[in-house]
Order: sequence, then C-alpha cells, then structure tokens
Amino acid sequence: MDLILILTFCIFLATLYAIKRKSSFVNCPPGPQPWPVIGHFHLLKPPLYRSLSQLSKQYGPVFSLWLGKRFIVVVSSANLAQECFTTNDITFASKPQLAVGKYLGYDYTSVVWAPYGAHWRNVRKIQVLELLSSKKIEMFACIRQEQVSALLQSLVEASNREKVVNMKDRITETIFSIIVKIVANKSYYGCAVQDLKEAKEFREAIEETFLLTGKVNFGDYIPFLKWVDLQGITRLLRALGRKRDRIMQQIVDEHRKLRSSENDNLKPDFVHMLLAMQENDPDYFTDDFN
Repeated sequence: MDLILILTFCIFLATLYAIKRKSSFVNCPPGPQPWPVIGHFHLLKPPLYRSLSQLSKQYGPVFSLWLGKRFIVVVSSANLAQECFTTNDITFASKPQLAVGKYLGYDYTSVVWAPYGAHWRNVRKIQVLELLSSKKIEMFACIRQEQVSALLQSLVEASNREKVVNMKDRITETIFSIIVKIVANKSYYGCAVQDLKEAKEFREAIEETFLLTGKVNFGDYIPFLKWVDLQGITRLLRALGRKRDRIMQQIVDEHRKLRSSENDNLKPDFVHMLLAMQENDPDYFTDDFN
C-alpha cells in the first residue's frame, strides 16, 4: 500500500513538472516530444550534423530540443544564424555553465567561459590589444615568418626523401608553435624543442583539453548524474586542471625570474605583458586573474 502511494505521488510530481515546463516554453520554437529525464538525446545519433539536418527538415530552420534539463534552440539557417551572432550577439554571448568551464575555465572566469559582463569585456579587451591589434601583429610577424619557414623547410626535406607527409598534422603543429611562441616564447613543437619532457607534457595537456572539451558529459544535462560522475569525465577534468595549472605556473615563474634578473635581451611575449600589467595594478591583476 505504501509503495502504491509513493509511486502515485512520484507520477503526480512528474506530471506536474511536465505541465509546468510545457507552459513555461509555450512560445518557443517547435520540436519533437521529449522523453522523460533524457529529453531528446535519443534523437542525436552520429554524425550529429545529419541528425540535426533531418530534424530541421521536419520542424523548420529554427527548432527546439531538450538535452536532459537543458533547453536549447537549433538554428540551421545561415541568415538567421547571422541575425543571432551579429545583430543579437550580446544576447547570445554567454556560455552554458558546463563542467569543462568550471575545471578548465577557472570557475567560468576565462574569456571562453565567462558570462558576458564587465570581467569578460576586460579580459577580451586585453587579448585584443595585446595579441590582435595591428601593432602586436606587426611585432610578432617575425615569429610567424620563422615558423612558416621551418614548416616549408621540413616539407622540402621530406620531399627530397620521398617521405609521405600528413599536412593536417604539420599545419596544426605550426599553428600551435606560433601561438606558444607568441604567448610564452617557448618551443614545444617542431624541431626546435629544447626541453623534451616539458614539451611532451604541454602537448599532452593540449590534446587532453581538446579530447575532454569535445566529450558530452551527461552530468551537465542530467543533474543526478553530475554527482555520480558515471563517465568519469569530472575526475579527468580535475586532474587535467591541476596539470595545466602546474604547467602555467612553471611558465609564469620562469618569466618572473627573467624579469627580476633585468635581462636586456628580454623578448616581449604575452606572459611578460600580463606580468607588466600586474606590476602596474596588482590589486586587479592578481595571480588568480584569468
């Protein structure tokens, strides 16, 4: 008897929740009927773009889906997508709070995961001024020329040996080599690697970041799975976060040591620029600033 009452009460609560949720989203785009708990996860089969394409043919260029507890809107029209990300870009500027943003985005404070607001604008302004301005692009031109020349030289050598080359890997390696040189003046890719162990750890951290960022963590969408960590993704994110912190702290410590030695041959890079900002305004640019 008690079991029947409990089941009846649970069904009543589930029905009440479904009615409330449906009434809350009455003016939202059309979409298929969601399943309890999982929503529309069962419809998203690989490759994902084909599943979404089929749904857009059925429900139109703008349709809605439930991924667990999260309500999302899918836009498959180029014109409407432009409307979202140009005309209404501020409305869509913030990112959902996923586990990867918590553990790899420093609790949603990095420029990728921070919600739109004063902090996000400040961080983005620093990146634009210190990395993407015309002056900085010209300043770092020699690095790009050096790395592209190294790529071309390696391709010529491979051609002379009639060796097969994976262009995707080579170009990706060159891009990351340029980025790391500009940010920290380090050689972690290509033939100019100085510390093999340090470079290996850095490359592994980058690969793990892309791997875990691309995984669907069901705990982000179904609340009770968040505490269970059924896929083990949260555990891996925490471990990767600690590894990345250790790598970045080592780079920062090396730069501080160079700055304290008053080295005349100090090469300006992004980390040095950030440390200079911290010296000028230590209250705002703390060691936890992301």
